[in-house]
Amino acid sequence: MGRYKHASRTFVLEFDDMPGLEVRLRPVSVSQLMDLAGLADEFAAGKATPGQVSELFETFADRLVSWNLDIDDEEVPADIKGVRSLDADLFMKMLSGWFAGMTQAPKSSPAEMDLPMEPLR
Repeated sequence: MGRYKHASRTFVLEFDDMPGLEVRLRPVSVSQLMDLAGLADEFAAGKATPGQVSELFETFADRLVSWNLDIDDEEVPADIKGVRSLDADLFMKMLSGWFAGMTQAPKSSPAEMDLPMEPLR
């Protein structure tokens, strides 16, 4: 048997309350996800230190592939400078969507599922 080669996914975030906005992000490792969850909680509660906020923004920016975001008719770059320019509410919506994508199982249609079709005895 050969080795399994896993291709990393890219998450495409779309928002019902911001029609047209599309944010593409790569996932992080499970270890990073656990660390980021704590940082995000501290940030949302307003208790994050400046170092924690920087770490959260830098990790998000590092995994950011692209977005089609303009603020006040100015294109926002999909990099750390652009992430730092966001207001806290917009950043938290993006962060929450990214976390949801990384922590929920991918949706599969019944046709795509590989289930045994033999009767159980």
